[in-house]
Amino acid sequence: MAKHKSKKGQLSIELIIILAILLGVVFLVASKMRESAEKASGSIQNTTEKIYGQIEKTTEGTSGTTAPYTRINLDNSPLL
Repeated sequence: MAKHKSKKGQLSIELIIILAILLGVVFLVASKMRESAEKASGSIQNTTEKIYGQIEKTTEGTSGTTAPYTRINLDNSPLL
């Protein structure tokens, strides 16, 4: 009967070790995912700033004017 208790204790120690290893792996994966998310966020921010800069450069000098447009009459009905 004493043997059975030591095996049961040994089994729980093994489970604790496995749990500790699994928690370590989860922590490492979470850290890598956070780093990747931070890099992606920085990249998106830079791209967004470039796009807004290009939009500002493109729209300089228009100051509220609208571009001329042409209506296309596809069904030959009178344009209103």
